[in-house]
Amino acid sequence: MEQKITLSAVMGSYNSGKFIRGSLESIKDWADEIIIMDMFSTDDTVDIAREYTDKVFQDETHGNQRLKDGVSKATSDWILIVATTDRITPPLKEEILAAIKNDAYIGYCIPRKTYLFGTYIEERPGPLSLIKRGAPIYVGVGHRWISVKGKVGCLSNLKIHWGFS
Repeated sequence: MEQKITLSAVMGSYNSGKFIRGSLESIKDWADEIIIMDMFSTDDTVDIAREYTDKVFQDETHGNQRLKDGVSKATSDWILIVATTDRITPPLKEEILAAIKNDAYIGYCIPRKTYLFGTYIEERPGPLSLIKRGAPIYVGVGHRWISVKGKVGCLSNLKIHWGFS
């Protein structure tokens, strides 16, 4: 019998009440664990997050370090880093579930289609967003800049990312 490979989703949040529900809806039925790292939101972000998971943590850590802290709390075999403004499409979900069965890589970049100021911008290969638990993770400056030491692959299906409108 094949052992099930598990997946945790890690999401950083701050005053994301407008977007977070859509992101959580896109992962709730297939992520084995959802971890929210919130920076003391003052809107309804935390209330919405708690409708989907009891693993909501609040601290004042910013950006990439907050995501790294969330990754360290994950208990699954693989970790998917998801923004509150991301939507994981059904084809991407299937590709992720197939990719985590492949031992050739310790991480995957996921391309995204960002809706920004009224138009879509496609970004390939996209940010490193899928990481094998235990992979050495490095955080840098910039928007969600995370890297790992090891072989990284690239998925082909896009996630939808809502930027500024």
